[in-house]
Amino acid sequence: MLTNTQINNFISESSLIKRSKMLKEIKDENNLSYDGLSLKLFDSVRNLKRLYKLNNLIPEYQKLLEEGKLKKVVAYELSSLSHEQQKGTYKIFKEKYDKWQAKDALLHIEEYQKSMDRNMEIDIYFDNKKLMDTLADELEEKENIERVNECQ
Repeated sequence: MLTNTQINNFISESSLIKRSKMLKEIKDENNLSYDGLSLKLFDSVRNLKRLYKLNNLIPEYQKLLEEGKLKKVVAYELSSLSHEQQKGTYKIFKEKYDKWQAKDALLHIEEYQKSMDRNMEIDIYFDNKKLMDTLADELEEKENIERVNECQ
């Protein structure tokens, strides 16, 4: 059973990695759905799922995330990869990181994040455009029906 102490500890924890481990423990012990967890932990289902995925990060990336050297958005993406793939990307990142100054490495990560954000904005634009086009078509059809009814 989920205790108030667990809920309070989860809510007050600022470390993403610690929160992800706490969430995994709470979810596994209580056999709750994300909807149930969302109600009890006062967080959205989407955020809880993303947080839970961070348990899949290799320790090297977890450390970078904790140190603020890895953005959350990038960490969420990396957590979708297998451990082997993460180790491969970390090896490349580490080689590059050792050559770059810390500031340059963060700049490259932020550029990647911005490119991801731009791709999301494009997707949102096209989804909104489809919605607007559909609404415009429905409105036009409704106006046509009204004109036909007026003529009768």
